Amino acid sequence: MPQEAHHNPPIEKNSFNVLNLAFPALLLAFLIIPQIATQILLSRGANDPHIISIIGRQQTLSQNISKTALKLQVATNDEIRNQTKKVLAALLDTFEKSQIGLQYGDAELSIPFQSNSKEVGSLYAAIVPAYDAILTAGRCLVTSTASNCNSLSNSYVNVILGNENSFLDGMNQISLQYETETNNRLSQAKLISFVVLLVILLLFAVSSALLFRPIAERQAETVEELKRSRISLQAAVLDSEARSTELQTVVDVGTQVSTILEVDRLLRDVSDLTKERLRLYHSHIYLLNDTRDTLVLTA
Repeated sequence: MPQEAHHNPPIEKNSFNVLNLAFPALLLAFLIIPQIATQILLSRGANDPHIISIIGRQQTLSQNISKTALKLQVATNDEIRNQTKKVLAALLDTFEKSQIGLQYGDAELSIPFQSNSKEVGSLYAAIVPAYDAILTAGRCLVTSTASNCNSLSNSYVNVILGNENSFLDGMNQISLQYETETNNRLSQAKLISFVVLLVILLLFAVSSALLFRPIAERQAETVEELKRSRISLQAAVLDSEARSTELQTVVDVGTQVSTILEVDRLLRDVSDLTKERLRLYHSHIYLLNDTRDTLVLTA
């Protein structure tokens, strides 16, 4: 007999609609927001190469200030002394402007008005004494008169030379700190990208579980129903074939024994043909006796 088909409740369409809308929205959010965060993170270090180049120029300026101060110290006449003072004054102006711009920003130097990190601020603060000493001594050399220049220039030049190495070392540390912070930002950007990739993969996995797994289960159930239907159909076909064979056997037996007139032979042939055609292990015919109270084996 064919088996009854099991009907599962249909998958709710509303849940699919919600998931179909929620998944793209989440995916878009996880694509856009980390990109914005990464751009903001990297934009903070976009000017670091330019700032590092200005730091290098400051180091060169401090060395040029020392050389110019020495040149002023050995100047032999007022003309050379005055020309050297002009050069020194220009160097000091650039030196001061660049140092202030590095700490607080300067549009002319293309340095953005942004706050430095706490570490960079501490390093700038550490070189303030050396910077102030160089700048003050240089200004004094520029404003010194011919009458007192020889007596004072040696002292100012010694101040500049004595603080030059401290200033250069401090600026080197600041440059290294900028490079370290730039590398840290790049590492953070890479980490954000990696986390975003993991989240996207997780979203795809969750969406597959929520959206595609029920469909796959439904398809599997449909396949099982088809298999059960096929088995039921095959069983029905076999049953029909068996019934057809039995009917054909009855017809054949009836045809063969229709010409037999002797009752005993008729019963014997019917029993034998039935056993043969229906492939039975035993086939016998019993008849009631004359008193109709006992079955008697007849064939």
